Amino acid sequence: MKPYYSILFASIRSAINEQISIAMLFVDRNKIFFKYSGAKLKIVKDLLSIEHAKLLEDQLRSLKQQADILNAKLSADEIFPVTEDQYKPFSKSYLEYLNRYSQNTLQISAATELFIDSVSYDSQAIFSNLYNLHIETESENLLLDQTPISIQAAKTELFNRNKNRLNINVRSKKLKDFYKFEKALFLLPTKIDFLGKNGAPVTGQFLNMHVETKWLKDRLSHYYHLLDEFKAHSATNYFISNEPDKQLFSENHKIWQQIKDNKQIRYIHLSEIEKIDKDLSDYDVQPVFTEDDTIEE
Repeated sequence: MKPYYSILFASIRSAINEQISIAMLFVDRNKIFFKYSGAKLKIVKDLLSIEHAKLLEDQLRSLKQQADILNAKLSADEIFPVTEDQYKPFSKSYLEYLNRYSQNTLQISAATELFIDSVSYDSQAIFSNLYNLHIETESENLLLDQTPISIQAAKTELFNRNKNRLNINVRSKKLKDFYKFEKALFLLPTKIDFLGKNGAPVTGQFLNMHVETKWLKDRLSHYYHLLDEFKAHSATNYFISNEPDKQLFSENHKIWQQIKDNKQIRYIHLSEIEKIDKDLSDYDVQPVFTEDDTIEE
């Protein structure tokens, strides 16, 4: 049996096939290697509903548990060769089935075989290289795990302190209907993290910059369309994020600098989020919609 691997993706918005690589599976005759990125999982959970975030985490933990159980059996029975069927649910045929038909929050790529000339090879080294290539490097993982302030924690604390002043997680359709927006982008599931008013709209968007550049650009593209629509309403637009590491996330750092230089945005670093509290209080910001109209996830 030739060794093979599969990449697992977290589905953020299935309507436009937006995904983030989150886990790696590598299978050879003697062991199943499975690892998911705890750092990326934290990021993804900020972007999903509570229900879908729990489902994703449960699926990843279940796969890790199944791999550990099967590895224990393989270690106890090393005398006999292992067939592909014994690896189910990690067999190539089952991965192919999941790749074609699974509509879950967790998407799995079809198995890719590795052609290795040497009879003896270092499975752990191969797995580590695949994981670093497709999921994250150790330095990225360390950086993500050591982000001083969690995006989700900052959001939750801000919302709790200002729940009488803001609408939370307001979807694009609600915005379009209320403000008479016209752009076609609102056919897609877009939302703004918070919304208020003090004569003019006050908006806020949180975004973690320690993510894949392609995903970041996509999220910002939709956000900039929202800003274009709000321009006619003289909105104040807060953008709250962390500063990406300039060496590990060089492209993201350039994007971050562009955001800071954007005159339509008031950039707030996560460590300075109290500035928003002060502004909301000083300018007596109030919710745009009644409590019953607020759309939360």
